[in-house]
Amino acid sequence: MIDFINIIERKGYEREILIHEKGEKADKYDYTTRMEGISKAEILVNEDNSIKEGEYKQLVKKQKDGLLTENETYILDKYFMSKQFKIDINKIDDKFVEEHFRKEYIIDNYNKFDKVKYEDGEKIEKAFNNDMLEDKVEKINDKLKWFKDKDGNKVEYLRNETLRKNFEEYFKDPSIKQLFNTYPKRGGDKKIFDNVNNHILNELGFEFVLKKKHHRDKTSGKLIKINLYTIGYCKILSDYLERKDEQ
Repeated sequence: MIDFINIIERKGYEREILIHEKGEKADKYDYTTRMEGISKAEILVNEDNSIKEGEYKQLVKKQKDGLLTENETYILDKYFMSKQFKIDINKIDDKFVEEHFRKEYIIDNYNKFDKVKYEDGEKIEKAFNNDMLEDKVEKINDKLKWFKDKDGNKVEYLRNETLRKNFEEYFKDPSIKQLFNTYPKRGGDKKIFDNVNNHILNELGFEFVLKKKHHRDKTSGKLIKINLYTIGYCKILSDYLERKDEQ
């Protein structure tokens, strides 16, 4: 064992680990710094509080030329965030940034998905920046089909037992692991549904919505609790669509 460790150290393995750990810390630091910078970024407005669109256009040009300062980057990030999520730039605070930072893909993916008529055989056109989106959509559509009966009519809710059985078959497909960051193999209902929400359904802005139902057993008189699920919009997408309708 000692010889093996000595060989590893001579190869520089220990140094590589330290570099990797420093890199991870730097990434986390950059992530936090970027969010704080966006939250506190100046909003460029005229005397009447209207947005200085011309100055933002100049910053966009500087960005293309690679000439933005750190503060200008945050100013532009905040502006883009307001446009992407259709929110008043003055309402972008710490909480909003924390919830929406690097979540633009949810809106982009949903908008691409929403324009396609899958029932007519249409598919999302592959794009360089997301060439796997169509494959992901196909796998998510498989889940959406669970909420239709054999005649194609919508089924509002499914029991958790039914979904568990569906998951068992669904995760036998090896492409699921390749397409998505992770997937649940085992665990309680909450862990399974949270994993599916966060790593699969959220790709298009969807999530499982829980509805708890109670009824009393006629024979025993005991109160029976049932967990029912449907698929709805996640909060980010739901809020976005609401703001979009208001504009």
